[in-house]
Amino acid sequence: MDELRRADRGLRIARAVMFAQAAASLGIWIVQLLTIVSRLEHNQAVPGSVWLVAVVNPVIAVLAAIAAAFLFTRSWARPLSVAVECVGCLGALISVINGFYQAVVAIAVAVAVIRLIIRYEKVVPPLDLDTHDHDDQPPQATESAK
Repeated sequence: MDELRRADRGLRIARAVMFAQAAASLGIWIVQLLTIVSRLEHNQAVPGSVWLVAVVNPVIAVLAAIAAAFLFTRSWARPLSVAVECVGCLGALISVINGFYQAVVAIAVAVAVIRLIIRYEKVVPPLDLDTHDHDDQPPQATESAK
């Protein structure tokens, strides 16, 4: 039972970190947009990769927030969380390669979140949480009963 509590607490930590990552990513996105606008106002070129990041960044942030919100209640949320964290790792690795070495911290955080999710999956057998009996719904009247 102690292992179950630790796994549950770990998943709650992962969810909180993912919400923080989503919020930070949206904040960074706003700064990116302001930088793009500034460059355009000064007739400077904006590389295609910058436009790509400006489009992909909010999508990843929203997916991270959605996955975090449903981490405990939907079976698809945990694989989505791992996928979003892997994308984050790849983006951070590209940043490290380009000389932004502080992105190593983002990689470490993403790896920690993935480990917490995997640990939870090992302790708690996956249930099909998306399907249920709809016991809370009243039975429908049949034609013969009308």
